[in-house]
Amino acid sequence: MLLNFLKGNSLFHLLLVPLLAIVLWLPGGFAESRVLFPFEEISPMPLYGLLSTILGTSLLLQTGSGVVILLLTALILTRINKQYVLIETRSYYLALLLILIVSGYTPFNRLHPSLIGSFFMSLALFRVFQAYSTDRITTYFFDAAFLIGLGSLFYFPLIYLGPFLWISHFIIRPVQLREWLQVAVGLILPYLLAFAIAYLIDQNDALILAIRQNHQLTIGLPVIRLMPILYYTILAIMIVPASIKMIGQLNHKKVSARKYLHVLFWLAASSIVLSIFSSAVSFTLIPVLAIPLSFLLTNYFISIKNLFWGNMILMILILLTIGIHLEHYLLPRNLW
Repeated sequence: MLLNFLKGNSLFHLLLVPLLAIVLWLPGGFAESRVLFPFEEISPMPLYGLLSTILGTSLLLQTGSGVVILLLTALILTRINKQYVLIETRSYYLALLLILIVSGYTPFNRLHPSLIGSFFMSLALFRVFQAYSTDRITTYFFDAAFLIGLGSLFYFPLIYLGPFLWISHFIIRPVQLREWLQVAVGLILPYLLAFAIAYLIDQNDALILAIRQNHQLTIGLPVIRLMPILYYTILAIMIVPASIKMIGQLNHKKVSARKYLHVLFWLAASSIVLSIFSSAVSFTLIPVLAIPLSFLLTNYFISIKNLFWGNMILMILILLTIGIHLEHYLLPRNLW
């Protein structure tokens, strides 16, 4: 059955992860045109603008770069799970589900700022989890804050998740004023460096304009077609039984794993609140929200007792993901 098959750790299962990403994303590299998002019609954040200049207008190059970033994020999350054992069964479920969740909205199946933001958030999580294993004052939270600040120079709304690090500190470690201050310094430092460089090359006004436009940006709801609506509705429904199962298992997990899972919960909660109340974020935060959701759904699938329903749900998700990428050919135009 599909659930048992995906629990494997062979070389074939390892190759299945990049193969899935390539199969889902590669067609976008040959599209005749691309959907422009509001953040692409304003002054980009400096590091994203630099990267866009390097990559040029080639859709194939942008798509290939997006696949690489997505796979790197999946690799980091897999490493986090292996090292900190949030989910006891080690398999490639986590990477596969991350790819499925992120790939559900096809216009985003290329390099874009929030995908890069999710990569930096995964690195920040790694440093946050490392802070649990030591009693002495460390720079782990400074590192995590610096990574989020650096990531926001690609995807500005990532900086709004800075307070999530203070919540994580409260969960992971005893309150240390010095480490709390490190978070503030870590978030600010990338901007100090950016303004210093901008001053040297006489681009201060351009940097201020980019920050102002990205902060004041209004992103409305996209025109979502039938298949993605169905897909994300099923994902949203699955969160309920997956959360119930996770809550029921918490008392049987190690103290460290419980703390890590609480951190992921607050990342999900922060992302959802930010998506709802910030006009500059909206649906663009899906790649970041996919990080905690992939852990939640992975735990659900590997611990589900009714294999028939588990296989059916997972198969529906996979078929819907494929259907989303083929819906232009499967459905009449007036349905999307």
